[in-house]
Amino acid sequence: MPPESLKRIRARVVAGAAIGLMIAGAFTAPASAEDPDSVESLAQSRRFDYNGDGFNDLVYVRKEGGKLYFRAGDGSGNYGSAQAVLSGFGKMDVVMAGDLNSDGFADLLTRDNKNGNLYTYPGDGAGGFGTRIYAGFAFYHVSVFTVLDYDGDGNPDLLSADGGKWSGGTLIHYPGKGDGTFDTGVQIADDLGLVDMLVSPGDVDRDGFGDFLVRIGPTQEYRLHLSHNEERVELGQWLGDPTQSRHYRQVVSAGDVDGNGSFDLLTTDALTGALYRQSFDDSGSVGGFTTVKTSGWNAYRLPAVVPERTYDYDMDGDSDGVAVRRSNDTSFMYSSFFDRQPWGSAFDDLDLVENAGDFTGDSRPDLIGRVPSTGALYLYSGNGVDYEPRVRIGTGWNAMDAILGGYDYNYDGKTDILAREKGGGTLWLYPGLGEGKIGARSALDTVDIAGLGRFSSIGDFNHDGVADLLAVNANDCLVFVAGQGGADYFKKGVELTCDWSSNWNALADSGDVDDDGHLDFVARDPSDGKLFSFRGDGKGGVDFWAQLSTGWQGFLIA
Repeated sequence: MPPESLKRIRARVVAGAAIGLMIAGAFTAPASAEDPDSVESLAQSRRFDYNGDGFNDLVYVRKEGGKLYFRAGDGSGNYGSAQAVLSGFGKMDVVMAGDLNSDGFADLLTRDNKNGNLYTYPGDGAGGFGTRIYAGFAFYHVSVFTVLDYDGDGNPDLLSADGGKWSGGTLIHYPGKGDGTFDTGVQIADDLGLVDMLVSPGDVDRDGFGDFLVRIGPTQEYRLHLSHNEERVELGQWLGDPTQSRHYRQVVSAGDVDGNGSFDLLTTDALTGALYRQSFDDSGSVGGFTTVKTSGWNAYRLPAVVPERTYDYDMDGDSDGVAVRRSNDTSFMYSSFFDRQPWGSAFDDLDLVENAGDFTGDSRPDLIGRVPSTGALYLYSGNGVDYEPRVRIGTGWNAMDAILGGYDYNYDGKTDILAREKGGGTLWLYPGLGEGKIGARSALDTVDIAGLGRFSSIGDFNHDGVADLLAVNANDCLVFVAGQGGADYFKKGVELTCDWSSNWNALADSGDVDDDGHLDFVARDPSDGKLFSFRGDGKGGVDFWAQLSTGWQGFLIA
């Protein structure tokens, strides 16, 4: 568990090449912040005001199509109609950043996940954006980031965290230069814990320095760090939810949306897609729970960075693998496919184990498995450590020769299952309901699956915001099947490499094994049981493959 306070480690300046921003300059901490009242006034009136009317607005991305949308706030807690302003944002992480370039207009900070570059999109004061400003490269390794005035000099800064167990929860501060770019990063903490969310609500305690909110992955508990005060506010899992039952898919800072002088958060309900607003008081507690919209918002990406955790079964920030050793039906969880820990024998009667993504809506990855003797499909709900007792979620699954999970294929914000009937039959979509249940299936008649054998889900392999597939075709070639959204779901496959079956078996998705920001997959050499990682290039192809470990003969690999 993380310690009770942040360690202020300002002596260690981390070079931009090592942590992702090659920007000249050195950090110098200010002697004191500007007047808190003036900083607070600026934050309240301009921080997210994109159309210049004095009210905080909302910018977000529609998952299907990847367009960036703008909604004007009216100052009373409501937003106007949606206006599409830019396209091509399916591959982008987006953060509402305030005025990064000192022109008086609110801007966006984005990360292009294909190349890891950061860009500032300067606001034009009318709800649109000008030519983007390059703000740094190689930021692919960072799990989460946000923007706040951390040092109190009036310029918004960049704060990033790597929630992986190898990094120890490193927190880096990049001072804003006031021109849309940032200075060299300074490590300010190395004990933040295994975070999967980083949000800047504003200067909650009114001391002239921006504060930040984190969520701890394994427990899904929220903690507010009051800037330079080493005490933190423990907020539990519910962020002011009076029912203490909701799990949030997304949490973002919204400024003072309703004009009551308090900083607000916007959150989306993982099950219903409802949009909520919660408010901070000066002590950092959260209350004022308000429903803004009752449904539909899981189809959008709010302006916050949500890291890839589909394969992170122990929620330590690194992709894991699950395998069952058939000689004694013992299951194991492999951290990054190296460190092994037993997972009991709950998979001993299965002939198929697959990643299910967050199938229960609690922000933790789950598994599904099939029992061949009965054809029943079971859900193994992850709890951030291992899994809960399995629950049957369907019957008749022996009719399928491929069952895939882990991703949202129909853009409703809930993880689905794909399955193909034996003998090259129909490909079916089983929509997830977000609570460990499956809705009525529909046939994907427009998907060309003729001649495709072994399937594997792979996630967004080419960084266009759409989940993709891998398969082996009739020519014994590994094929990349790109998702395209809409009614057609997938494009025609593109061959990556051939003579597949004679060289590899046990094709499985694996997450980002090498921590380069691109999804990878694994395959086993049938001759000697060596496991290899195929490193994705972020464009739908493979850079190279490398051996991970040995001794994988006789394993069923998820």
